[in-house]
Amino acid sequence: MIAVLAVLALATPSPAGSWRSVLDLAGGPLRFAVTIEQSRGAWRGRLCNAAVCETFSAVRLSGDTIVLELADYNASIT
Repeated sequence: MIAVLAVLALATPSPAGSWRSVLDLAGGPLRFAVTIEQSRGAWRGRLCNAAVCETFSAVRLSGDTIVLELADYNASIT
């Protein structure tokens, strides 16, 4: 599962914060929240679907691209 997460932050280049996201599926949109934060120079984040949250196994930034990995599902959001 690969999805595109568009991070359009005009005021600040940092992806840190809470984001509302939508995955466009054949059965209809799947809405979820993504939270990204930086602590001691390392990025981390969570994906939440209602009250159920999953911590990303890795959060990587490269230029204007962010990759959020979910190792348990062998999936990423770029």
